[in-house]
Amino acid sequence: MKTLYLFRHAKSDWDAEFGTDFERPLSRRGRRAATAMGEFLASAGRIPDVALCSSAVRTTKTLDRAARAGAWSTEIEHRDELYTGNPRHVLKALGEVSKKVGSLMVVGHETAMSETTSLLVGSAQVRFPTAAVACMELDISRWRDIAPGCGTLIFFLPPRLL
Repeated sequence: MKTLYLFRHAKSDWDAEFGTDFERPLSRRGRRAATAMGEFLASAGRIPDVALCSSAVRTTKTLDRAARAGAWSTEIEHRDELYTGNPRHVLKALGEVSKKVGSLMVVGHETAMSETTSLLVGSAQVRFPTAAVACMELDISRWRDIAPGCGTLIFFLPPRLL
């Protein structure tokens, strides 16, 4: 059994100065939501062993704030291919993780977060607001065995509920 957390980046600041979409920073609301989610996951004993994070500014800052707020000791790996929002890239990245890793987080973008959740839990329709986290238990012993329908949704938490 493996545990997977999918974490959509927090609210970004469209009014800030940035060159490309990749460089868009977090808004004040986004920073608060990322902090709250990090604290919640830590208090619930839900800190991932490893986090795979899109290398975009808004995802890296979301994970940095959450990890700092929750005092996580999570190993973090930034992945350019997670910026695309394609669930196939998420599944490919998951399949490359060592079987020794028990709990894993992916910090990414829509539509990849909702589509990946739907694939793994079997056609559920999930809409991810910014900074939401889905937690799934996967009926696999190795990450490379990840497949559609192998997951059970344990919780889905948007930050407005914190």
